Amino acid sequence: YTQIREEIARLRAEGHHEGRHEGRAEGRHEGRREEARTLLRLATKKFGEDAAAQLAGVVGDLAGRERLDAVADAIIECDTVAELLARLAN
Repeated sequence: YTQIREEIARLRAEGHHEGRHEGRAEGRHEGRREEARTLLRLATKKFGEDAAAQLAGVVGDLAGRERLDAVADAIIECDTVAELLARLAN
């Protein structure tokens, strides 16, 4: 009986750890999607809906914090859609 209780406790702890890990990964992914939506909104406000549609492909593939920051900076610093897209192509 003691061994069964210990095994149940171990499995619960293991499941809890895995659940926390999966939850964090899910949260990071959702956060990046929200940030991408915000970047598209900013691009729409500054350059119009056509620009945001062009940018959607670039923003949809963002994988990291540095890339999100680079897109945000480009939206703020570029004066034209062409300049924005050229900068992000690099």
